[in-house]
Amino acid sequence: VSYVYQKANQTVPVTIRVKKQADFVIQNTTAELMAGGKKQAIHATYKNIGEDPVRDAVARLSIFKPFSSTDDQAFIGNLEPGNETTVIFRMDVDSDATPKDYGISSEIKYTDVNGDTVISESMKIPVVVKAASSSLLLPAVIVLIIIVAAGGYMYRKKQKKA
Repeated sequence: VSYVYQKANQTVPVTIRVKKQADFVIQNTTAELMAGGKKQAIHATYKNIGEDPVRDAVARLSIFKPFSSTDDQAFIGNLEPGNETTVIFRMDVDSDATPKDYGISSEIKYTDVNGDTVISESMKIPVVVKAASSSLLLPAVIVLIIIVAAGGYMYRKKQKKA
């Protein structure tokens, strides 16, 4: 008995069925926040790039330090394939937040065509945190007090001479 091995190519048909479903991407975001700011707006545009429509969709954020919010959900409603909608989240940023780029996770909870509740894959919303603007109010008040005190001193000095 002898075996002979040789190279061979064989084509085997494989059938792959892709289940139709809704899928989402974040198209545009506007999220430049200031450290220490309260109720600052994050605008995010969600687009349904899937094949199925969705009903009663709600966008949700998973927030972490230095962010906090009581408004971390936004109602989207019904969204047909290819359609998009913009939602607004209100966010507070800690005053000691490090100025840098962050990514806040977002997902969409919706009802699919079968009536089942589904949660989408997580998507990142890019957020830029800028340093808190320094207030010039305190230095201006100090300078004003010094000017008034100097003026009062000069006025009293003139009164004593006269």
